[in-house]
Amino acid sequence: MEKNNPKEAYRIKKKRKKIGFWTKLVVLIIAGYFVMAFFQQSVERRELAAEMDRLHQEKAEIEARLEDLEAILEKGDTDEAIEKLARENLTMLKPGERIYILDPKNTIGQELRERRREQQEEDESEEESEVPEDYDGEGDSEDAEETEEEQSP
Repeated sequence: MEKNNPKEAYRIKKKRKKIGFWTKLVVLIIAGYFVMAFFQQSVERRELAAEMDRLHQEKAEIEARLEDLEAILEKGDTDEAIEKLARENLTMLKPGERIYILDPKNTIGQELRERRREQQEEDESEEESEVPEDYDGEGDSEDAEETEEEQSP
């Protein structure tokens, strides 16, 4: 092989360019994969950090509530303190007491009115279906008198 042969030099140069192209393409694909993985991890990291903050806040609220309950418990082992705890936290009642739930939007009353209206409509439709359309209202009085006579001794 001669070093001065121009065809041979051109062929080697072309071969190097071909290898360089494929190498660059593979490196670019690998780099793209790592960049994409990095961004996915950063998004997941932000979501987990937000979740962790929310859980820390929830933990602090629960610990504060626990401290309040422990303080109430320490203050009074008396019957009045226990009764107050039971009424406020456990919604317990004395015999004969009632709880009234106030519904500012009156959704409970509205539901009851709708149920009554639906029931009335069903009752009316049942009454209408019991009477035949060609019924003129005559002839019932005689039948009723006969059944009354038969039943009386």
